[in-house]
Order: sequence, then C-alpha cells, then structure tokens
Amino acid sequence: MLWIKLFLMNNKLFIWSITLLVVFLISSCKDSEKGQRICIPSSCVNEIPLSEVADKVDYIALESKKECMLSDWADIFMTKEYIVAIDKEIYLFDKTGKFLRKIGRKGQGPDEYISTMGTSFYINYSSVVADKGNAWIEYSCSETVPFSLIQKPDVKSFMRFSANTKTHEELSMFIQPILYSMKLDTNLYAGYLHNIDGHNPYKLLYYQKDGTVVKQYPNYLHFEDNPNNIAQYQPSFYSYNGQCYFKEMFNDTLFVMKETELQPYLIFDLGENNLPYEQQDQIEDMSRYKQFRLIGETDSHLYFIYDYDSKRYTGIINKTNFEVKVSEDGFVDDIVNTFSLTPNLIYEKEMLCVLSALQIGTTPSLSKNFESLKEDDNPVVAIVSLK
Repeated sequence: MLWIKLFLMNNKLFIWSITLLVVFLISSCKDSEKGQRICIPSSCVNEIPLSEVADKVDYIALESKKECMLSDWADIFMTKEYIVAIDKEIYLFDKTGKFLRKIGRKGQGPDEYISTMGTSFYINYSSVVADKGNAWIEYSCSETVPFSLIQKPDVKSFMRFSANTKTHEELSMFIQPILYSMKLDTNLYAGYLHNIDGHNPYKLLYYQKDGTVVKQYPNYLHFEDNPNNIAQYQPSFYSYNGQCYFKEMFNDTLFVMKETELQPYLIFDLGENNLPYEQQDQIEDMSRYKQFRLIGETDSHLYFIYDYDSKRYTGIINKTNFEVKVSEDGFVDDIVNTFSLTPNLIYEKEMLCVLSALQIGTTPSLSKNFESLKEDDNPVVAIVSLK
C-alpha cells in the first residue's frame, strides 16, 4: 500500500506542476496579447536633431490675401497635393503656399455647411468635413469630385450623459456626442463617444455613411463623476500602413482598429505624472499631469506629444529597439539650421509643422528667405520629409 500512496503523492505533485505551468503559459500569452509596454521617461534630452528622423525640410509661407486670411486658431493639415486650413471657412492652398480657392460655403443649401467647428474628422487627409447639423458634409480637395453627406448616427441608445434622467435630457440637448471620427474605408466610420459622466457603456461606434450603426465597442473603464466638470478630451486617431489606430487620453493602451475587434498594440507607462482614468474628473489642475497624444507613425518611428506643466513636449519611439526620446524643444532643425519644430500631424512620410509669421521674422536664418513677410501674415508651414 505504501507504493500506491507514494505514486499518488508523486502524481499529485506532477499534476500540480503541470497545472502551474499551463497557468503560467496562459498568463504569458495574455500579457503578450496586450502589446509592447513603452515607458515614457520623466527626463528630457536637450534636443532631438531633425536629421535623426528626416532627410529634408521645406518652409512654405501661406499666401496672405484678403480672401484667405487665417486666424490664430486655424487648423492646418495637408494631403498629398494640398495644404488645407480650416478656420471660419475652409481654405485650399497648393504646396507652394499659393491660395487656390475656398472649399464649400456656409449656408443652408444641400452642398453648404453650417459650421466648420464642432467635429474633427480623420479621413486619411484626402478630404475635408464640415458640420450640417443632422449630418456632416464631406468635400474632396479636387473640384471634379462632388460632395457627399455622412449622416450622424442616432446615439441615444449608446450614450449616457448622466444617471439623472432630467440632467441626461438637458445635457443631450447641447453636447455633441461624437466630436472625433475616423474614416476606416469608403463606407465605414468610427466615432468616439466621450465618457461624460464616467459610466458610458460604449466608447466607439462603427457606422456607415447613411448613419447606420453596425458595431459598438464596450467601455470597461469608469470614473467618479464630477457634475461641474464636463470635458470632452481629444483621442488619438491616425493611420499607418493601411491600418487605423486609436487611443483615449487617459487610457494607457493604443489599439489597432480591426473590423471585429480593438487589438492592443502598445501600452504607455507615463510614470508618476500619469493621470489614472478613474481620477480624471476630480483633477482641477490638469497641467500637473501628462496629456499624451500620438501624432503618427512611420516604418522607423512612432511620434507623440504631450502637455505638462504648461509646456509642450515632443517625443519619438524607435520601433527597432523601443528607445524613447523626449524633448521640450521639439525637433531642432539641423538640416536648414534654424530652430525647433513641433509636429502637428504625419501624413504617410511627411510631417507638418506650423510656425507663425512672427517666429519666422525673428529667426535670422529664415527671415532672409521671407523678407516680405509681415508679423501678422498667414503662418509658415514646414513640410518635413521623413526617413
């Protein structure tokens, strides 16, 4: 009987060992499925030379004519052929800075928009979107392509503004639930649902051009609601190599947006200056925390910015060794030998940076090339060719 007891004891140990090994392997697989973890350092390098990521930079003054003067808050982006400025109206420039025409016009007509404000669309930088009230209107930068309408999806069953029914109804009257969208293909869009009261059931809706919701992604993250703090933070949306990417402001995970799932891609550790998702509505001074946003990606690097302590920081992640560099001075242009550049966006292998005419005028190495530029003229854009 003794040998039977010993056999059972040994086999129990064997079974427990196998069980622990299986649990370990499963846990390891789950961790690997969460994506690569990236630690963002609290210390900064003095500068990141532009030549580390770029081959060339062109400085282009946007034409300053009465019919195309821009305000300080104009949103500027680029396509393969054009530079587009979205202000109170939409202005189209070529890549020499010459003003070509306005895109669309304000009004109540079928091809007109009510406002250029109120939504930001990421349409792979090939067209421009403005607000029509119950729909968005999409204009191609080409005059030969007609406009099209994108119906706003009905989000009543997907959006919660407050647990209080009366407050929910009141807030739903003036808060636009979808401010940021990404075009996934010709007839599919992803809209970000802001978590207004901390307990919204969904965070992303996939919808078609006619407004039909075809998929919704649950929101598993919550925070304690502060009714006096109604904020709609900008998420990160960008496209790279045929894929679309998404990250919320206070969520540490960057996702690849698949048709059937959100696949974790990278996890960002911002250290002690990270604002936990569950505390976001309780903080009065946001400058004490890193407000992290991704700009875009190339074959060699991933680019990001964050605001902290009333300053803007620029960073890159080397995709080969995951080395991270952060600079308060942005990219120092050692190609043209001027000053620092902060990226606005990345389109394919080009990075767009926007500089005020005043900045140019006070920089001797650039001002000689823009002798006629006045300090209140339209901005100068730097188009950087990335490696």
